[in-house]
Amino acid sequence: MPNWIQGNFRARGPKENIIRFIREGLAPSSSLGQDDEIDMELREYEEDYITVKWTRKRGNETDYPEWLYISGTERHFLQPDDFGEFDIHQTDSKTDFIMVVSFKAAWSIKIDQIIEIAHKYEIDIRMNGYERGMEFEQIIEVTRKGYVLTEALISYPDYQWECPMPLLGG
Repeated sequence: MPNWIQGNFRARGPKENIIRFIREGLAPSSSLGQDDEIDMELREYEEDYITVKWTRKRGNETDYPEWLYISGTERHFLQPDDFGEFDIHQTDSKTDFIMVVSFKAAWSIKIDQIIEIAHKYEIDIRMNGYERGMEFEQIIEVTRKGYVLTEALISYPDYQWECPMPLLGG
């Protein structure tokens, strides 16, 4: 069983690119039952705010998938809130939209896979995560053209005291 790095996944880009990433680049986790029916709905509130809602139906019951697999990665997942939702909103630049979602990945963030996703969907991606078992923080930032702006693996002499989020991951 792997250790998990947990933190935040941020994507920024034109609204159409963010929506295309959500529709094509995310899939409910394979741990869901094969008989589950998954629906994804985009609800636009005004032109600068969108809510993405995922629901799962099992027979007569409806609930929410806990994790969404990032297609093209090796065990990288996004986690909507308790109601299967996350938001997309316009940035201060007025030309881009941004989404911020919790994520987890087995062992570490695989930067080569994130570069491919950023380039494919033409979105900027920034991720930071914490792994308390191995005691490190990982930060990456990749542009929509696939250029790496930041790639850092941070170890702390006193992880529990110095790390900003020492209880995440494990």
